Amino acid sequence: MLSLLVLRIAFLIRHPCRNATASAAIIAGGTLRYESQAMLQTAYHEKSEASSHPNGRMSTMVGAKRSVDFLKSVSAMETQVEPRRTTSYNNAANLDHPTLTFHRERASMNRSVSRRQFVSRSCGLLAGAAAAVGLSGAVLADSEKRSIAVTCRDGHLSVTGEKNCWAAMEKLGAEGVEATIGEDLSLPGLVHPSRKYTAATPEGVEQLVADMQAARRKITALCMYNRFDTRPEFEIQWCAKAAKAAQQLGVKAIRIDVVSHKIPPSKFLEFAVAAMKKVMEATESTGVAFGIENHGGTTNDPKFLTSLLDGVGSPRLGLTLDTGNFYWYGHPLSKVHEFFEAFASRVFHTHCKSIAFPAAEREKQRPMGWKYEQYTCPTDKGDIDFRRLVGILRKAGYANDLCVEDESLSHFPKPERAAVVQRELKFLKGLLS
Repeated sequence: MLSLLVLRIAFLIRHPCRNATASAAIIAGGTLRYESQAMLQTAYHEKSEASSHPNGRMSTMVGAKRSVDFLKSVSAMETQVEPRRTTSYNNAANLDHPTLTFHRERASMNRSVSRRQFVSRSCGLLAGAAAAVGLSGAVLADSEKRSIAVTCRDGHLSVTGEKNCWAAMEKLGAEGVEATIGEDLSLPGLVHPSRKYTAATPEGVEQLVADMQAARRKITALCMYNRFDTRPEFEIQWCAKAAKAAQQLGVKAIRIDVVSHKIPPSKFLEFAVAAMKKVMEATESTGVAFGIENHGGTTNDPKFLTSLLDGVGSPRLGLTLDTGNFYWYGHPLSKVHEFFEAFASRVFHTHCKSIAFPAAEREKQRPMGWKYEQYTCPTDKGDIDFRRLVGILRKAGYANDLCVEDESLSHFPKPERAAVVQRELKFLKGLLS
């Protein structure tokens, strides 16, 4: 009995129910059939109501199924070791409180307990379970808040002066990194004093995974620099190889470029949709997401970006949201935050940077790139509202990273740059805690 009680309380800790009847049924072992059914339905439907956002909510239905399977396994164990029960009504006056008769295979006595007595005796157990659930709920809530990792681009690791990328991440306080992946599947931004990292071979993947685990750091995205309209077939093959590498490394997303180098802008959308469909087909087996960065003069246009994503129609194709680029393009600040909301459900990865324009310029439609070098700044000093951004992304179910990309570091003396990135990472962590 004690072991079964522990299992039931453990289930409630892992899967808190809003339905009190369901919680009681779990503790009580599903004494009445309808209580067990209510609990099963609650556990399933509460998990099923979340939408299927590809960043992480596609797995919700799987989690719900596992919850129900876990409960059924407890019930199966109970069937093997618990006494059989039947429900009977002793008289008309007792209709509201049926008697539960316990039939014990290895005991000669029968014991009857009214439902009212049962509920009374269960209060202590239920109170204890509720306390456990409350404690677990707080822990789970904090864990959910921190499910977004705070990272930086691999190019920022050099500001520490460290010759080991993992030591550099630790020094900065970065929980991971966006790693550039070369055409040969090398990872040149992940420096190490005694080896060069590559995802081109099983041995290379194994070594990189082992070092990530030892350092307790992760790669949250791979970064590719593409030229789809000048070498489309090569790019599709490269994307397929990179996606396979990402799958093996446990990387959620790949940042890609979809901008026009050769094809006239008036014809580029049609080309881009066809190219991205081919990329999705070539990488389907990996399940890896691709995030097109809002970048340059093409994908900073929200109409183009929406038409491209809708035209492809794949849940694995979305956005690498660069928080500064919409602003750089010339969009007013209020519009920039509206774009964050409009695209939040399609975000797979981020680049966090900011700009501090004069107050009189913030709500103007400015020329593309207007005085960017002068006004670009660290994430904690500019006009972009990162607290608002975090709320928007969380509401959309985002669960990958906030990746610092500070293009203002050249404004600071070299000895100060590591401290600037450290401060930015700490700032973003504070918004998540």
